[in-house]
Amino acid sequence: MFQSQIIRIFLVLFLGFSACSVRNPRQVAANVPPNRTPNITVEVTAQKYKFVPEKIRVRKGHLVELRLTSTDTKDGFELRAYGIRTELPKGQSVAVRFLADQIGEFSFQCAVFCGLGHFGLGGKLIVE
Repeated sequence: MFQSQIIRIFLVLFLGFSACSVRNPRQVAANVPPNRTPNITVEVTAQKYKFVPEKIRVRKGHLVELRLTSTDTKDGFELRAYGIRTELPKGQSVAVRFLADQIGEFSFQCAVFCGLGHFGLGGKLIVE
């Protein structure tokens, strides 16, 4: 009985720590032309299980740079539609770039388990 509890605890800790880092990070989308200056730069903060702003509006055809900062813990950022996935170390700014070449609404979320509110940490990119 005691041995099975130890095994369960070990598995939970192992799975938890293995989920705390981003595998194969990508901070620049494949569709970004080299040496091009961003048309728009947006400051995004991850704090207390939310991104601020939660909705980001950009125009189709613009090269977008997001400057991401986590204020309270190590977080992550993933924008699957553009192949962006990166870690956000606490207190450090990380820049990601992509060419907004698709009209629509695209979800982004935390890519690193950051606590009990992790699954609610997300937002929308709106390309018009």
